[in-house]
Amino acid sequence: MPSSIVKGVFSVSTSAGLSFGGVAVLKSSLDKETMAAGLRALDYSLIEDLSTADRIALYRKKFKEHKESIESSLDYKLVNFSEEKGVDFLRDWCSDFLKDMWVSRSSSRIMRESAWCTRSLEDVIGVDSEKLTADGLKSRYDTHKESISQKIPYLKDKDDETVKYELLRWCKWKLKKPYSLYYKDLISSIRLWCSV
Repeated sequence: MPSSIVKGVFSVSTSAGLSFGGVAVLKSSLDKETMAAGLRALDYSLIEDLSTADRIALYRKKFKEHKESIESSLDYKLVNFSEEKGVDFLRDWCSDFLKDMWVSRSSSRIMRESAWCTRSLEDVIGVDSEKLTADGLKSRYDTHKESISQKIPYLKDKDDETVKYELLRWCKWKLKKPYSLYYKDLISSIRLWCSV
């Protein structure tokens, strides 16, 4: 079924000389879509679209990463849940979530809850953010200083110690973001700067 979602690229400049670019999607065009169709229209990579083995591995990882936010968001206590029960719970919950209508959720809930059912940049790129170290990223900064300073301008005038810890923080934060239209322009940069 063809989607009627309207999307486009935009760029905005402020009076302070800052420029922002991104993807605009007309909310009204998503209101008649399921969560799955809306997320796919924004180029999110859904876990349900993967092979069975990959799905199980990713649901296991997502359950470990997001257990606390799942409990607080859903007001549901996952007491004594084994990994297998967690995988089953998350798979079933995501299946229901993706069938819901887009309009039935607030945008903040969509962004938070979609993270449980979609692949992150880390998953797509194949970098384990937990294995990154500040010292390892320092050499990346030295090699790509100019391009990093353009994308992360606050690093430009920092000392070496600050740079390596700030770059580590930035990489870990970005790698956890969902793979989607919003972050596609950063993938090659993240691959260069955030892998060791």
